Amino acid sequence: MTENGQPIDFEKIFMSSMTALAVHEIILDDAGHPVDFIFLHANAAFEEHTGLKLADIQGRRGTEVIPGIDKTDFMAKFGEAALTGTTHFLEDIFDELQRHLSIQVFPAGPGRFAVSFRDISNFLEVQHELEQTTERLKQISGAISEVVSWRAEDRKTVRYISPGYEKVFGRSCASQYDDSESFIKAVHPGDRERVRRHFAAFLAGGQYDLEYRIKRDGEVRWVRHQYRPARGSTGEVVGYAGSLVDITENKRMEEILRRESNLFAKGPVFRISWAPTENWPVTVVSANVENFLGYSPEEMTAPDFRFTDLVHPEDHARIGTEVHRYIANGTERFEQTLRIRSRSGEYRWFHDVVLMEWDEKGELQAIHGYMFDQTGQKKVEQKLAEQQSRLSNVIAATDAGTWEWNVQTGEVEINERWAQICGYALEELGPASFETGLRLLHPDDVSKSRQLLQAHFAGQSDFYDCECRMHHKEGHYVWVHVRGKVMSWDDKGRPVMMMGTHTDITSRHQAEEELRRSMAEIERATAAKSEFLAKMSHEIRTPMNGVIGMTGLLLDTPLDEEQRQYARSVEASAEALLGLINDILDFSKIEAGKMDLEELDFDLTEVLDSVASSLAIKAAEKNLMLAYAAEPDTPEFLRGDPGRLRQILINLLGNALKFTEKGEIDMTVKVAEETEGEALLRFAVRDTGEGIPSDRLDILFDEFTQVDGSIARRHGGTGLGLAISRQLVQLMGGEIGVESTLGVGSEFWFTVPLGKQNAHARRPVDSSLQGNRVLLGIWMGRCSEMIKRHLESWGMTVDILEEGRTPLAVLRSGVEAGQAYRFFLLDWTPSRKPDLAWLRDPAILEGLQGLQVIGLTQLGEAWDKSLVRGAGFARNLLRPLRMRELHDSMAQLLTGQDPADAPAAARDAAADSPQEGEKAPRLRILLVEDNTTNQLVAKGLLRKLGQSCDVAANGIEALAAVRSLPYDLILMDMQMPEMDGLEATRAIRNMDEDSLNYGVPIVAMTANAMQGDRERCLEAGMDDYISKPIARASLARVIEHHTALLHEGSTEPAGSH
Repeated sequence: MTENGQPIDFEKIFMSSMTALAVHEIILDDAGHPVDFIFLHANAAFEEHTGLKLADIQGRRGTEVIPGIDKTDFMAKFGEAALTGTTHFLEDIFDELQRHLSIQVFPAGPGRFAVSFRDISNFLEVQHELEQTTERLKQISGAISEVVSWRAEDRKTVRYISPGYEKVFGRSCASQYDDSESFIKAVHPGDRERVRRHFAAFLAGGQYDLEYRIKRDGEVRWVRHQYRPARGSTGEVVGYAGSLVDITENKRMEEILRRESNLFAKGPVFRISWAPTENWPVTVVSANVENFLGYSPEEMTAPDFRFTDLVHPEDHARIGTEVHRYIANGTERFEQTLRIRSRSGEYRWFHDVVLMEWDEKGELQAIHGYMFDQTGQKKVEQKLAEQQSRLSNVIAATDAGTWEWNVQTGEVEINERWAQICGYALEELGPASFETGLRLLHPDDVSKSRQLLQAHFAGQSDFYDCECRMHHKEGHYVWVHVRGKVMSWDDKGRPVMMMGTHTDITSRHQAEEELRRSMAEIERATAAKSEFLAKMSHEIRTPMNGVIGMTGLLLDTPLDEEQRQYARSVEASAEALLGLINDILDFSKIEAGKMDLEELDFDLTEVLDSVASSLAIKAAEKNLMLAYAAEPDTPEFLRGDPGRLRQILINLLGNALKFTEKGEIDMTVKVAEETEGEALLRFAVRDTGEGIPSDRLDILFDEFTQVDGSIARRHGGTGLGLAISRQLVQLMGGEIGVESTLGVGSEFWFTVPLGKQNAHARRPVDSSLQGNRVLLGIWMGRCSEMIKRHLESWGMTVDILEEGRTPLAVLRSGVEAGQAYRFFLLDWTPSRKPDLAWLRDPAILEGLQGLQVIGLTQLGEAWDKSLVRGAGFARNLLRPLRMRELHDSMAQLLTGQDPADAPAAARDAAADSPQEGEKAPRLRILLVEDNTTNQLVAKGLLRKLGQSCDVAANGIEALAAVRSLPYDLILMDMQMPEMDGLEATRAIRNMDEDSLNYGVPIVAMTANAMQGDRERCLEAGMDDYISKPIARASLARVIEHHTALLHEGSTEPAGSH
C-alpha cells in the first residue's frame, strides 16, 4: 500500500521493469532431481532481450523452448533456487542472442524460481577497448625512455620491466628479473641505505613512493619511483605497478562492475520513484540505494529530503530542462546521464532510464527511474583519456615526430611534427609509405640506414638508432635522429609493426661542426705559438749558455773578491734567466704535444729524498720546518718517469717555500688505489703560508697566473710552474688540485698512476728493531703520525711525547711499568740550548736501561761534534728526516756497528766531497739534456762530486757550445728534440783535428742501456754510457775514469786554467 492507501501495482512494476524478468516452475524426476521447468510469466524487457513472446512460451517446457538447456549447468542452479532458496549469479555469452548476459537466479516461491538478466555486452566492449589500448601503450613504452614495471602479488617477483630500465640504470632487464633488488646497486651511495630501507618496508607490506638519485658513468640524476597495488575484478591484489621518471604509473583499472546478488538488493541498479509535485519528493526507493549513496530508504523518502540537492551543480540545469521538455512532449520513456553526490561527498556517475507514468486523462502520476551506477566505467574512460593525453603530451614535450610502419605492407603513419621537420604540412605528404621516407633520405645515408635497420631486424641491436639527413621542402638538408623498435613479428619471425620517433638535431650538428672548426683553429694557433716560443727560447739559450760557460771560465781565473762577486752575480742572473726559459720550453713542448714521458725503474724513496734535500737549505734559510714521509704501505720500487715526478714535486714544494714565511711545510705520499701491477699514488704538499682566496683557486693552474700582481713583485716567477705541473700530471694520467684557507695555509695535491716493478717487493727491515719501544719527542705536523706508523711497521712500539710532559718522566714511567724505551727521538737544536743535563748523568741513564737518544737538527744550524757528545746523543740526524737513514742508525746502535759522532747528512757530504790533500781536479763538463728536472739532478750530483757543468738542451745547442768553449767531458742524452745525441756525437766527431774539442770524451746517458744501445753509441763515436736515472756512484765512476785518462795523457783539465 502507498501512503494514500492505494495498493501498489506490482504487476505493472514487474511488466515495466527495464530488467528482463521471468518466473518458472521446476520439474523433477522420480529421484527428485531437476530435469526441466515450465515458463509461468515474463515481462516486456524479457521479450525485448530474448525475442521470445510470453504468449508463445507461457506453460511450455524450457527444453522445448531452449533445446539443450538440460545439458548445461543452468538446470542444477534452477533446481537449487526453487528447492533450497539459494540465489545464484551467472555470466555467459548467448550466441543465439549475440549478447553477453549477467544472470541472477533466485527463488520465487515453493517449487518456483525467477530469472533476471541484464545485457553487459557494451560494458565488455569498453573493457576490451581498454585492454587493447593498454597493450598498445605497453608497446609504445618500449620506444620511449620511460620505465614501467610490474611485480607479482608477492612484491618480490618482477613480471615485467620496460626496456627503458637499461638506459636509466645501466643494468640489463634480466638482472632485475633475477634479483628484484638489484636496481639498488645503481642508487647513489648517499641514498642507497634510505632506498633499501623503504624498499624493505614495501616488501613487508608498506607503501613505496620515493625520490632518490641514480649515479651512472659519473652522472647523477633524480628519479621518482613508485609502486602501487593493482587489483583484480574481485578486489584481490594481483600485483604491483611501478613507475619511474616523471610519469606516474596509472593505477590499474579498479573494480568496474560487480556481480550483484540481487537486482534491487545487491545489483548495480537501484530503483527510485518521484511524485510529480513541487521539489519532486521521493516516494519509493529500493533497499540497495544505501550501497550507492550512503542514504537509507527511510532518509530519502522523508518529507524534508530534497533529491535535487544531490545532483551535481553542473548537471542540475541540464537535467531540469530535459525533464520538463519530456513532460511537455508526453514522453513515456527516456534516458539521461548525471552525477549524484553520496553521503561521503563523492559524486558518482549514473545512467538513468526514466519511465513516465501517465493516467488515462494524460496526467503525470509518477516518475520511475532505474539508475545504473556508471562510476567505474566513467573512471575507466577517464583514465583511458588521461593515458592518451599524457602520451600525447610526452611526445609533444620531446618535440619529436612519431611514425608507425607496417613493414610487410610498407604503409606508414606519421604525425604533424614528422612532416614539419622536413618543412611540409601533413597533408602535403599524402598517404605516407616507406618510400616517402626513402625519397627524402640523403643518398649518402641510405646504405648506413639500411645496415642499421637490418641489424635491428636480425636481433643484433635492441633499437634501430640512426642519425641521417632528410631533404627539406626548401631544398636544404636537415639532420634527424631516427629511433624505433619492432613491436610485433609474424609466426615466421619476420617484423610486422615498427614504431619510433623522428627528432630534429640540425642545431646540434651545426654546433658540433662549429666547435670542430673552432678547435682546429685554436690548435693551429696554439701550435704556432708553441713553435714560436720554442724557437725563441732556443735562440736565447744558445748565447745564454755561452754567457754561463764563459763566466765559469772567468771564475776559474785569479780574481780579486770584488771581481769574483761581480762574476758570481752574472752567473746567478744567467742561471735564473735560464730557469725561466726552461719553464717556457717545457710549457711550449706540452702545448705542442711534443712532451714525451720516460718509462724507467726507480726508487720512490730516493726521489723523495732528493727533492727534499734539494730544498732543505732554502727551508733552513727561512727557518721553516720541512718534513716528508710516505705511508708505510706505499710501494717503493716503481716504474714511470721519475724526472717529471721530481719536477712536479720541486715545483709544488718550491712554491710552498716561496709563499710561507713561518711555520712548517710537509710533503706526504699515500696509496689511493692499488692493483697487482699498478699503484695510484696521492702526493700532497701542505704549508702554513698566507693561503689563497677561494675566488682565485679556479685560475691558479692557468698559465702566467699568480694570486695577485703583488706576489709577482715580492716573489718573482713566471706563473708557469703550476700550469706545467698540471699538464705533466694530466700527461701522466693523474689529477691535480688545491685546498686553501686564508690565514691558515694551502695544500696542493696530485695523483699519478705508476707501475710496480714487483708486486711484493719491499725494502727489508732489520730484525733487531722488532719489539723495541720508541718515544717520539719530535713534531713534524701530520708527518709525525706517518713516522710513527713507519716505526710500527718495523715491529716497534711507538709513543708520541704529549705536550707539557717532560721526557724524563715519561721514560721513567716506562721503566716502572716494565716497558722501558730503547730509543728517544728528540727534536734538538744546539742554539736553543735545551736543558738535557740528565742525559749526562750516568746514574739516570743506567736507570733508563740502555736508552739510546737520537737528536734531530735543522740543516744550517751550527754543528759541533763535541756538543753532540756533551749532550749525550748516540746519533744526530738532520732535517728533513730520512726514514731509511733512521732505520739504519737504529739498527747500527742496536748491533753496535760503527757508532758515529757526526750527523749522517754531514757524513754523506764528506763522502761525496774530495778529501783534503786529495782534491779531485775540476773538469770542464758539458751536460746535454732536454729535461729540465734531469738537468737539475745531474748538476746536483756533479756539485757533490766537486764538479760543475754547462748545460745544452739539445744537439744543436751542444754543437754551438763545443765550437766556442773547451771541454774535458760531454754527458750526452740519447733522445732529444731538434737533434738527438747520436746525431750530435757524429757531428762532433766529424770536426777538424785542429778544432777546439777534437776527440773530447762523450758519455751517453740512456734510459735503456741494452746491448743494441751500446753498439749504436760506440758506432756514433761515443766513449762510454751510463743508465738513467743517473746514480751518484755511476757518475762518480765516469768522472774518476776520465780524470785518470786525462792524467795518463798528461793533459791538464780545461777547468784548471
